[in-house]
Amino acid sequence: MKQLWEFIAGSNDFCPYVHFDPDDAYSGLFETNGKPMQWTGTPRIKKFVDRKPKNNMPQADFGWLLPGTIILSERAHAVLKDFLQQFGELILLDCHGEARHFYNITNLVTCIDFEKSEKSSSDKSILKAEFLQDAIPESVQIFKDPRTAGGRMYLTQAAKDELEAIITQNGLTGLRLFEAGKKF
Repeated sequence: MKQLWEFIAGSNDFCPYVHFDPDDAYSGLFETNGKPMQWTGTPRIKKFVDRKPKNNMPQADFGWLLPGTIILSERAHAVLKDFLQQFGELILLDCHGEARHFYNITNLVTCIDFEKSEKSSSDKSILKAEFLQDAIPESVQIFKDPRTAGGRMYLTQAAKDELEAIITQNGLTGLRLFEAGKKF
C-alpha cells in the first residue's frame, strides 16, 4: 500500500496570520484551488495579535492564513524554494514590512475515491478521504486533489522524506505532517 501524507502549517505554539485588509477576506484573494494566482501587487498580511499580551505567540517558519494555505518565512523560503516550486508557486507577501511567501500548490493529482470517502450529509464535501492506490504517485510529489483543492495538501512518501530532511537540517518550525485520511 502506498503511503500518502497531508501537511498543514501552524500549531497552538505559533501565531497564525490574518488579512491586513478585511476586504481581502471577502474577495477570496488567498483561497487556493490548484490554479495559479493572478495577483497584481504584493498583498499584505499581519501576525495575529491577541488583546492579552501574554497570549501572543511567536511566528514559525511555516504559518497559515486559511485552511489549505502555507505562509513561509524568508528563512524557509531560502532553503525550500527550489524544492517547492516544482509543484506550485511562491508569491511574495508583505508582513509588517518583512517578506513572507504564500505557497500555492498548482500540481493537481486526482487520487480520492469519492464513492468510498466519508462525506458531509449537507453539501457532500469530503470529510475523510479514501484513496485510489493506483492513482497515488510514487515519485516525489506535492499536490492537491481537485476534489479537496481548497483545503488539503498532500505529499507522497518520497516527498515527505525529502521535505523532512530539509526541515530537520535547517531547524525549521511550524509544519505538521500526518497520514492522509486520518485524523490528526
